[in-house]
Amino acid sequence: EKRKWTNQELDYCGIFCGSQEGSETENKYHIVYLHRNEYPVSVMCKLFGVQGVHRYENLLNRDFHADRPNSKWVTDISYIHTGQGVLYLSMIRDLYDNSIAAYKTAGSQTVSLLLDTIRLAVKQESPGIAAHSDQGFQYTPQAYVKLTKEYGITPSMSRRGNCYDNAMAENFFFILKSKYIYRQKIKTFQQVNQLIDDFIYFYNHVRIRLKTGMAPLERRHST
Repeated sequence: EKRKWTNQELDYCGIFCGSQEGSETENKYHIVYLHRNEYPVSVMCKLFGVQGVHRYENLLNRDFHADRPNSKWVTDISYIHTGQGVLYLSMIRDLYDNSIAAYKTAGSQTVSLLLDTIRLAVKQESPGIAAHSDQGFQYTPQAYVKLTKEYGITPSMSRRGNCYDNAMAENFFFILKSKYIYRQKIKTFQQVNQLIDDFIYFYNHVRIRLKTGMAPLERRHST
């Protein structure tokens, strides 16, 4: 009997329905695609070898205002289709000025991609942060628990199946992909990595926010 999985769960694991990889995985693991709302992450973690499933309270609770830098971060991972395959982008956004504190890309969606993004952010910024995420499997294992404790980061997690709880992370990916990335044909990882670098530099240093009249990092450096 085939195991029942949602498209969203397969997306988290880097497997895309309708692709050759998706078909091969379906046959190997006896997968049946379900509606996205059915979301047993604990089962998916076991299948793909992610140890430990930790849950956190929704401490952010849609309060997207921060009165000082590095007091509230939101984080997420999204994917970008290219002619070479799928590239995953992990990013951390600081709610104080909405700047992108750190980002990393990789050809596969793993816990290591998230952990490397956190390490980069902490290297560039001060620890002592509340970091909010969705319930993706990368945010549930023991390795994430250990790293957040090491850096003095307090995890916060969206409620199950509620994308609005992490709207500020979703919002950035929407702007990046709809307004910039997907307005052109992306052939290679190198091409899309350059586009990401260029856009995030523009977003942090040049793009004026109507609310403040300044670019995100201009505001940060002026306080």
